[in-house]
Amino acid sequence: MNSAKSSSVKISDSSWSKVLRQQLLIPYVAGISLILFVLLMFSQDGGLSEFETATGAIKATFLTVALVGGVLFAYLYFLLGKLGEKITFGENAIHQIDSTDSVTGVYNHRAFFSHLERELNRRNRYDQPLSILVLDIDQLTELNRTYGLEVGNVVLNDLAGLLKEEGRNVDFVCRYRGEKFAMILPQTPAEGAMIIAERLRKMIEAKGMAPSNSELISITVSVGIATSPEHGATVFDLISAADSALLSAKEAGRNKVCSYKASQDNIKNEVVLD
Repeated sequence: MNSAKSSSVKISDSSWSKVLRQQLLIPYVAGISLILFVLLMFSQDGGLSEFETATGAIKATFLTVALVGGVLFAYLYFLLGKLGEKITFGENAIHQIDSTDSVTGVYNHRAFFSHLERELNRRNRYDQPLSILVLDIDQLTELNRTYGLEVGNVVLNDLAGLLKEEGRNVDFVCRYRGEKFAMILPQTPAEGAMIIAERLRKMIEAKGMAPSNSELISITVSVGIATSPEHGATVFDLISAADSALLSAKEAGRNKVCSYKASQDNIKNEVVLD
């Protein structure tokens, strides 16, 4: 997902703006020349009467004003268009910054909740399965103590990049909170989500992370899975189910994938992949 980049629209430096400013001189020169022509050529003996000369001058003046007004209107229209582009760009940049995690460049938890709500509405409308994964880096606190927060941030950033690279185009990757990441998997049933989660878990375990000027660091992740509609139809219910499944993965020894499972009498989590 994208990180915001700041830039500005310089209206005064636009080539179109320069052209329009230069063209403002044309109607002025033309209008003045026309007025002088009327006054000099038709005010002499045998020419037009004083009334006709004055009327011609007035008409020429109005013509000049009309020409200048038309160019001014076009120039103002151009400036307003550029101002609209600048305002739109600024709004998009603010939205991008507001929804992006500053460390990893993926979407943050605010964007996650908003996107999950939209996907749930789409799931309910088209009656298609929707799954979410919540991934937690095992023992990240100990890693930070050993290597420092800077290395920990590099690990977070590398993991975010891996999730984006391995995810499908329709998947939504975000930093859920702290050392947790979340993935929204549209049109994905529980079985498909478990396959994806296990593939990611094995890939992360085998790959390791190698921050600059540091040794290769082996990390693992625990993953909780929840699927709608089986495990919840609302944002709160689905996230709660995924968090509960993640807790079971942690309690089972970490580096595991767990799927949420509910029964009529009680609620429990079952480790489905190891």
